[in-house]
Formats: sequence, structure tokens, C-alpha cells
Amino acid sequence: MNESLTQKKRKVTPTAMAHNTVLHIALCLWVLNSLCYHTLARSFKECTWKREDGKDQGVIETCTFHKCHNNTLLHVYYSGNIRISGSNPICNRWFFTFNNAECGSPGAIDAVLYQAHAGDLNKHEHGHIEGYCASIPAGKVQVRINVGNCVGTGQQLGNAYTGFGSTSRIFIEEVSPSDK
Repeated sequence: MNESLTQKKRKVTPTAMAHNTVLHIALCLWVLNSLCYHTLARSFKECTWKREDGKDQGVIETCTFHKCHNNTLLHVYYSGNIRISGSNPICNRWFFTFNNAECGSPGAIDAVLYQAHAGDLNKHEHGHIEGYCASIPAGKVQVRINVGNCVGTGQQLGNAYTGFGSTSRIFIEEVSPSDK
């Protein structure tokens, strides 16, 4: 029963190669879709950080999320310390963007801090900004919390500060559309 190695090798037929290729493709598709398998529009993610950011304008933090379905909404919130300071009437706005655009449906998810004639008050307080955004296609979504000007108020930009001595977070949840 001494067979040579070449006799032990099985010939791979085109049918067997095709079968293996189909299995590999199916496995790859399963892995890619596993993020959305059985979610029923209930996937979520929380990104946290513990650092202070003194910028008055720009991106504070980015949290990447994989949205599974086209017909769902994203429920988002920011939770963390925010403050503005300055001696003149000032205003800063914290707002969410989705793939570099603000939410258009039902509307912007934002909050403003306005301060007038308070001297150079430097009071850090907990801020919570929350809302829903529709019309975001399925796939990778860059969810960002930003700070900048108070749109349409004509107020001078204040000295903003985000995060102070505690954990900040962005929470993202994919949810089914509400009843109408």
C-alpha cells in the first residue's frame, strides 16, 4: 500500500473549484453582513473620551457607526461638560453632523449657550444634546459633535470649552421609524 505522493493527491475538478469559490464568497458576504444580522434596527454604539477641548469652532469628536438599513433613523446624543466665557454678549453652538452634513430631517440636532453681561464667567456645566435624524443611507456614518457660531443670531463667538474633569460621550442608536 505504498502509494506515491502524486497518487495520493486528488485532482481538483473545475466543479470542485467552483463549489469552493461559491463557499468562499458566501462566507465573505456573511461576515460583511454580520453587523446587521438580526438587528431589527436596534444596533447601537457609544464612544467615550476623557479630555478637555478648548476650541471655539470645529469638530470635537467623531464616532463611526455602521447603519444597517435605509429606512431607519439615527437616535444620537452628546453628554458631557460644556461652557462659554467672555465679557461681551457671546454665543456658541454645539451640533451634530452626519457624514459632514447637519441633519435635514426632521432638523438640526443642536444646543446653544448664550451669555450676556456676566463678566468673564467660567462656569462648566453638564450639557445634553439629543435628537433623531432620518434620511441617512445605510452604511458607514461619521457622526460628529461640533462647536461653532450660533447660526442666525448675529452674536459674537465665545470662548468655548468642551469636557472638563469627566467622561464625555456620543451615543448612537439605529431605530425603526415612528408611527405616524
